Amino acid sequence: MNTFRFFIIFISVLVTSISGHAPEARFNFQEFTDSFLKHYEFSPEGRYVHEYHPFLLQKTAHSFDELEDALHKEGLNLKGRMIISGYEEHAVPSYYTNYKAPRINDEASVKGLAGWSLKLHNRFGFMTGYLFKDVNKLVSSGDPDHDLAIFEHIDAHTIPIFDDRAIIFQEHAFDQALRLMKKAYESVMKKVLAGDSRAVLEDLVKFWQIMYFDALKIGNKQVAGTQDILFSVDYAKYLVRSKLPLIKYFTGPDITYPIEVSSKQESGATLHAQAFVRRFTQKLVPIDNKNTVYIFCSFVDGVGKSTTLGNIKNWMRHGDAIETFEHVDNSSSQLAEIFQFKDKVYIADLPAQVSHFTYKPDGLVFVDGRTEYSKESLAKISAYAYEQRKPLKEAFDKIMAQARDVIKSQGYFAPELYDKTKPDYAYARNLILLKKERSNKWIPFVYENKYYLFHYQRQHEIRCLTTLSQVKSDGLKTIESEQMLFFDGIRFPLPFASFTKHLIDHFKNNGIENVVMVDFTSMYPRSSRENIRVNYLVQQMALLDSQFDVAHSLYKNFVSGGELLYTMVNKRVRERMHESLALETTMRGLLCKLIVERQQGDITGLSVPHLTSLLKQARTELSVQDNEHTRELVHKKIASEAQKLERIYGHSKQFVNIQLFSLFRACQLSKKLQEFFTYYVENENIQQLWGDYGDLLEPNGDLPDGRCDIKFATSKGFTLGACYKLDPACKDEQLLTPLLRVLRACWYAGLANIMNGTISEDGKIVVQQERYPVAPAFLQMAADQKIYLVQDSYQPFQSEVKRALLVQYLPFNLIYSSTECFGQWEEKPYRLDWQSYGTNAGLYAYHCNLDQQNRASDDVTAVTLFVQKYQTDHGSSMVMPTSQVLEKLKESLYWKFEWQDILEDAEKNGQFKKTKENAQGVQERVLLGAGEKKKFLAHPEQRYLAQWLARMCATIDMIVKDPDSDIVIRYGNREDFKAALTLFEKVTLPNSFGIVFTENLFDDYDTVEPYPSWEYWDQYAE
Repeated sequence: MNTFRFFIIFISVLVTSISGHAPEARFNFQEFTDSFLKHYEFSPEGRYVHEYHPFLLQKTAHSFDELEDALHKEGLNLKGRMIISGYEEHAVPSYYTNYKAPRINDEASVKGLAGWSLKLHNRFGFMTGYLFKDVNKLVSSGDPDHDLAIFEHIDAHTIPIFDDRAIIFQEHAFDQALRLMKKAYESVMKKVLAGDSRAVLEDLVKFWQIMYFDALKIGNKQVAGTQDILFSVDYAKYLVRSKLPLIKYFTGPDITYPIEVSSKQESGATLHAQAFVRRFTQKLVPIDNKNTVYIFCSFVDGVGKSTTLGNIKNWMRHGDAIETFEHVDNSSSQLAEIFQFKDKVYIADLPAQVSHFTYKPDGLVFVDGRTEYSKESLAKISAYAYEQRKPLKEAFDKIMAQARDVIKSQGYFAPELYDKTKPDYAYARNLILLKKERSNKWIPFVYENKYYLFHYQRQHEIRCLTTLSQVKSDGLKTIESEQMLFFDGIRFPLPFASFTKHLIDHFKNNGIENVVMVDFTSMYPRSSRENIRVNYLVQQMALLDSQFDVAHSLYKNFVSGGELLYTMVNKRVRERMHESLALETTMRGLLCKLIVERQQGDITGLSVPHLTSLLKQARTELSVQDNEHTRELVHKKIASEAQKLERIYGHSKQFVNIQLFSLFRACQLSKKLQEFFTYYVENENIQQLWGDYGDLLEPNGDLPDGRCDIKFATSKGFTLGACYKLDPACKDEQLLTPLLRVLRACWYAGLANIMNGTISEDGKIVVQQERYPVAPAFLQMAADQKIYLVQDSYQPFQSEVKRALLVQYLPFNLIYSSTECFGQWEEKPYRLDWQSYGTNAGLYAYHCNLDQQNRASDDVTAVTLFVQKYQTDHGSSMVMPTSQVLEKLKESLYWKFEWQDILEDAEKNGQFKKTKENAQGVQERVLLGAGEKKKFLAHPEQRYLAQWLARMCATIDMIVKDPDSDIVIRYGNREDFKAALTLFEKVTLPNSFGIVFTENLFDDYDTVEPYPSWEYWDQYAE
């Protein structure tokens, strides 16, 4: 065996075809723009697929025909082809949990203010695997050495959801796409049995086209067929029109993944790839006992072509000793590698076909240390980072300051910022370039003469510096653009005709007569090689336009479609997105133009400074018509996509309850509640506890966002305890959920006390006795510009809290119920702990409780039925506005019967009496709670109290929602607010407080405003 790589590098070579001179290539900029923007994927899942649009795909597909024709013309015998079509095993999460099972987990995700960005998966590949789930049962002889079957599914039996008995799981996972999958499965199986492989490929084309153009959604409401499905379509179309017979079709889960063992990945994670390499190598034989080359080719990078060759080499050297396997080279070369597998058998690993029409960034990257170092080595490195974290941070702060000064005086390409021996300075430059100075948590440092990054708040997370050409799969997927340092520039491909000619010459020089094409059509996430291009693209756009900000572009790390919609509805950000998309379109077009019109050259890269200069010049040479055409299409595209996003996510919980939520508005509401209890409620304890404690002073230390335990001194001399710390822009559902539930439970309980008040002459609410002793929680911004959930400091309650008091708090769905939840105030127990397991049902939601669906129908409220029906029709992740709930209420017979029962109970019990006679014959006060079972007709004085309660609770619901709220008041929506008042009156007051009003609570609902007014809250609208 021998290995040799041939390099087709020459300078100033005239591009010629095999038979003569090639016509001069011409580039139509508007044609490129039309193709690029028409197919531009706006969803977070589409981040890495923008390269795949018809303009490039057609050129790539046509080049396959050119390659095949050239091989024929030069007398090589094309004997047939194999197809390797892997899919991502965990694209659809398993419904059978096994935490100990090793698995591939290399998809990148980054944590921001909205939470962890989406890990991107290729679902249509998994769904394609489903179509072949039973081919082994139908056509396999059972003896691999004598198996003549064309189609083979590696380890299909290990995918539980492929089992026909898993129909419930299939319906949940694939949703509206399942019907198409089943029909396609039946059609494919018939053609497999008939031996019509060409018809099988035609079925796949139809399957993918329907999935893409009909935008079919699966169980998580995400689109199944993202833009990268287009390259599968075009590749399959080429395979259909090719005259080569199909010798073998392999499919299976992660069958071409690199077989490696590291601190991050156990050997068991690649069992499917191990099974495949054993099986596949049996098929690599000389045909007719002549020198035969198996040409490994693919449409795009990241399908496991080069890694399969690496797996084959390792398997030949080491057999089953996986731990001894060497690093698999999965770099994307623009050259070809020829490998002699055995006597008379060669493998030619060609560059991905699209690489002949696109660019390849090269340089250094910081990667997860677990992929490069042992656990013992990483422990030493992370221990050093932990011990030296403060001086290392201070040292990097100085580098950042120096970098700012250099950029200001010399620009981004100053020698000291573009020096490969000083990657920490280049990293600082990137942070400034991409406007990530404030948000960055990764600090560079040197340890034993090597460069690393550590996460300042999680020092055990270490990243090491390595080259993109040698990096493992994880490194290709580093999502933080600033952590890729493109010192080696951007490589442009050789002209394709020259590449083809020298490839064939090399075959002839080695006596190769027979050719078998091996097409890698695997459908994995596009987050490897495309991620590198995206990271370069982001940096290049920032170099071309100083106003570009990735946070205001479609390359922001979105956590959901709801977050993307929120970005689109923000007018200021939307305008910036117009600019960034127009810039991206122009830049991609100019790069493509440079490649298509390139008539000579080599594969040595252009430096980023040089290419930046070329692109700036090319931008100035674009015609007015080209620029206007781009701007017009961008405007139409964004408007169209915004409408689609609104239809899909406009009523989603993620959008309404999380993305539209504002911590700053919640802070204002907190202040207004303090104002209300201080000035509108007369009760000495309440007024003191809800009073103004002063501004929070500077906190000690720099703790991460989330739960905390900090003591704050205030400007008025108080000491407050803070248990949550959040950035004002936080949209992270995991961080927000416990905080919002604490606020809602505490504030609702505090407000419930006013139902036991009387009315003073000046219209204030006099609360003589609290039913719910509340130690209030507030939101306040501190001097560090972070928002904290704070509470006054209380001594623990010294005695045992009576059970009667503990039980009173049940309606608020609090997690804990014990004496430890109370503090002492004026020698009385006041509830401190407001942690709630849910403030989206019962008292908080007009007695909607979706958990009631399994109870007897007599217990299910009308509101619950309305929401159940709504979510059955629209999805459980969708919210129902109060205006729609009220509309259903008015036309529902079920509700009329329910209301009639409420009235009858109230009339039977009569008017609510504020006092009752005790056993000693003394009149004592009756305190209403939020969990009353009996219903009474309202006392006249309760009208004013109920008006305030309805108004205040509706204000809370509009500003601070539970992330799981099913019924919502949309912010600023007058109709929703008005409807909420009626729902509170008709449903909440009778069912929670036992008070029934036979006449309207308000004279004119249109005039009722949230507290303090619409004018006040309108000024905080975004």
